[in-house]
Amino acid sequence: MPILAIVPFIGLLFGFNFTSRVIVTTIIALFPIITNTLFGLKSPDRHQRDLFLLHEASRMQTLRKLHFPAAIPAVFAGFRISAGASVIGAIVGEFFFRQGEPGLGILLDQYRAQLRMNELYGAILYSAALGLIMFRFFGWLGGRLTRDWIETGH
Repeated sequence: MPILAIVPFIGLLFGFNFTSRVIVTTIIALFPIITNTLFGLKSPDRHQRDLFLLHEASRMQTLRKLHFPAAIPAVFAGFRISAGASVIGAIVGEFFFRQGEPGLGILLDQYRAQLRMNELYGAILYSAALGLIMFRFFGWLGGRLTRDWIETGH
């Protein structure tokens, strides 16, 4: 279901406040993490699974020692995608929930409506920088945590 279709419903359920903004941002950011995690959990090849089966490993052992470690790089790829999507989610939430402290979405809309182009460009650049910083941070964190697992080609 498209998130924009349920944003007004979230506002009716939780109020048009900061909590609703967080819920919308979380929903938008959660799906890439879930999708990439499922992809990562399915990533070990059949020979690796057969080896665990041959050694009579339990399902929990196979999950803990094969599937979870194989999924970590994909999970961090999901985090990177979600980092940028969360900025989009925050701005979308702002467009719908105009109460409380004005955030990026409200400021973008106000600057656009008032034709304050310098401020509008500044808010756009700030939004882009925020998404890029979050994207790079999760890329750095994922690289630090998985650098011993991924072949570097050297």
